[in-house]
Amino acid sequence: MNPSFKTVVLAVAECKKILAAVFDLDGTLCCTSEDLLAAVNDTLLQLGFPLQDSRSILLHINEGGREFIRKSLPRPYWEDSSVCDRAMALYCDYYDKHPCDHTYVYPGVYESLSALKKAGVKLACFTNKPHGQALNVLGRVFPSDFFEIILGAGTFPMKPDPSGVLWILSKFGVESENAVYFGDSDLDMQTAKRAGMRAVGVSWGYRSEAFLREAGADMICNTGDDIVRFCS
Repeated sequence: MNPSFKTVVLAVAECKKILAAVFDLDGTLCCTSEDLLAAVNDTLLQLGFPLQDSRSILLHINEGGREFIRKSLPRPYWEDSSVCDRAMALYCDYYDKHPCDHTYVYPGVYESLSALKKAGVKLACFTNKPHGQALNVLGRVFPSDFFEIILGAGTFPMKPDPSGVLWILSKFGVESENAVYFGDSDLDMQTAKRAGMRAVGVSWGYRSEAFLREAGADMICNTGDDIVRFCS
């Protein structure tokens, strides 16, 4: 991860117009790929299917739990609901027991978000990860009261539908123009745009900087200079 993230988010905190910061989870707050791969491959092993590598599974990581596991199966089984149901059950059983064997918060992120909290910026996580899994992961790697709101899939439509993040802002009493969304995928950038928020891509996640810029990122978290321009 680029160590400048702390400088970047501190600059956001100092911008008087930024009252709330919403973060994606996988590839933004935390590196979760090893545990996701382990859960997928345990599922595939039990079903007698070929195992995956991390590059393959990350192609579909932002699409929600069911799509993630469905597209980890051999393509001929993508439309077989019984196999997909079985795979999802096996995957959730494993992942619920092993959410953070290897998962870690990206270097500097905890310190940076702590600075945001001290500056009075409201923090939330909005992810397409199933809600229970999001709570399970974040509850293990952050203090229990660190985020004011954690919202995973299950109540609102998944990203890029902005309903969930707009609900978060309504709870905060913050207008979209006074909020920023940090993420590492095209869905994150689309969600921010549809919600009228500033869209910031993070360069340490599961997608490239070029990909995020093409997806509509207003800024990329690389250096403090970048965020100064973003807040100007």
